[in-house]
Amino acid sequence: MKLLNAIYYRLYQLQINVGYRGGSAKFGAICGMAILLILNFTAILLLLFVCFGKLFSIPQLSKIEVISLCAVLISILFFLFARKNNFEKIMNTYRSESVDDKKRGKRNGIFYILFSFLLFCTSLLLIVLKNRGDLL
Repeated sequence: MKLLNAIYYRLYQLQINVGYRGGSAKFGAICGMAILLILNFTAILLLLFVCFGKLFSIPQLSKIEVISLCAVLISILFFLFARKNNFEKIMNTYRSESVDDKKRGKRNGIFYILFSFLLFCTSLLLIVLKNRGDLL
């Protein structure tokens, strides 16, 4: 949970730096977390399919099911991070960081975002290669 709190705080600070304030920054950070979690989950499913294709199949979901799952994920993240008590605890924990910890946290946050996109793109590339027959 500590890792998720740190990611939420970094995404919240990114929203503040971009110019959003208050509730919109909280919601923007939650949507950012949801997008990154969905990318990571999808990438893992795709990698499992590439590695264990005959034993593992990717579920076919309708648009309504996908939207419902996203709404549930955003609701869970909202209750975990944006409720007043939880939000204040997270903010108080990370406000008192030293300058070195803030730099390290920013670097780790950027790394997590880039890694998520890279993992997703790599898994898509592997799927394309597998479908073309170029991958065992």
